[in-house]
Amino acid sequence: MKKLHCRLLALLLAAVLLIVPVHAAEEDVVIVLDPGHGGLDSGAEHEYDGKDVYESCINLKIAQSCRDYLEENYVNVKVLLTREEDVKMSLSDRVAFAVEHGADYMLSIHINYSNGYADGALALVPRGRYRPEQAGASTAVAEAVLAELEALGLQNLGTEVHTNSNRYPDGSYKDSFAIVRGCVEANIPGVIMEHAFLDNAHDYYHFLSTDEQIAALGVADALGLAASLGLEEKPRIPTSAELGDTPFEDVFEGDWYYDDVTYVWSEGLMQGISETEFGPALPANRAMVVTLLYRMDGAELEPETSGFVDVEPGSWYHAPVEWALENGITTGVSETEFAPDRSVIREQFVAFLHRYAGCPAPETLPEEFVDWNEVSEYARDAMAWAVEIGLVSGYDDGTVKPLRELNRAELAVLIHRFHRWTLEQPGEPIN
Repeated sequence: MKKLHCRLLALLLAAVLLIVPVHAAEEDVVIVLDPGHGGLDSGAEHEYDGKDVYESCINLKIAQSCRDYLEENYVNVKVLLTREEDVKMSLSDRVAFAVEHGADYMLSIHINYSNGYADGALALVPRGRYRPEQAGASTAVAEAVLAELEALGLQNLGTEVHTNSNRYPDGSYKDSFAIVRGCVEANIPGVIMEHAFLDNAHDYYHFLSTDEQIAALGVADALGLAASLGLEEKPRIPTSAELGDTPFEDVFEGDWYYDDVTYVWSEGLMQGISETEFGPALPANRAMVVTLLYRMDGAELEPETSGFVDVEPGSWYHAPVEWALENGITTGVSETEFAPDRSVIREQFVAFLHRYAGCPAPETLPEEFVDWNEVSEYARDAMAWAVEIGLVSGYDDGTVKPLRELNRAELAVLIHRFHRWTLEQPGEPIN
């Protein structure tokens, strides 16, 4: 009967905490995300497809995804990570970090391991005899996160309590796990969330094997935290698909590249990574950029063979690669390889455009950029020409960043400017 009363108290506290926000809407809720392990402490590890997979790396990606989603979608939240890199950090320092930054909640992110027999997600929560309000708050949020992970497809294993023979000031047994115990002692609601089992093949291939799957776990964490901590959603911004300009649901009104994506899509120069996604933050690769120029040129080739071992005849970029070679736009990275998946940096793509335009000579070199000496010799005339006609502009810090990798949004901006230049004002600066 005593155990039943304790359980009813915990459930009552959880229900109250799920209804009443931790803070008023105008105040920031401080959430500390703790990516478990790091550095020499890799946590659980397992081999899949000849590659070693480490828990510490997955934990960090989940935490980063959770932070990004919370910051992008809610107004009254401040999210901090105990570690931003693959470094080792003591358990006491992790809790001390949460205390130092005034955390309202601490979520320690982990992946489980159980010799291949178990699967699913579970939360390690405080027992609650000492500081029951802290335990109730901890468990309420943990259960909300578990519900989101379950909706994602993970088996919900619920919450677990583990204690040892040491005692809190009230004489009750202490929680075994250092993060849980440290949060109790600091009176900060917090739990350890075990997202899946790394050594379970089903969990790995469905939830841990790709960056997209791992990011989805972080989003599930964020949704659970937001719902239970009373976070205020940002005003919703309509997508390009909703506005009818493109079919893309990941391009939003007001994005700095919105008009550029609309242009390159409507002109048939760039397509999405799917029917509804443009993928603005994804890197642009060599196959992608030669295909874009091939479309802009209106070329139609039907090559039967390939000069590169990594360009499959009949692939979507086969003809563009052969066209680029024939027209001197680019060459392979070696005599036998084109490296279609390799990312493209700013100076490389500018060099492609310069060659496409016939290699016009610039009048001067824009040496006012503080990193001009980083521009490779082969790309100097191209970069100077691009600055001269307004195709490329510098950054606020006085740099031109020639070695920065292009993402698809930046690619859309450059090709929009270049295409208009070729159609409307070749030889004149871009307005």
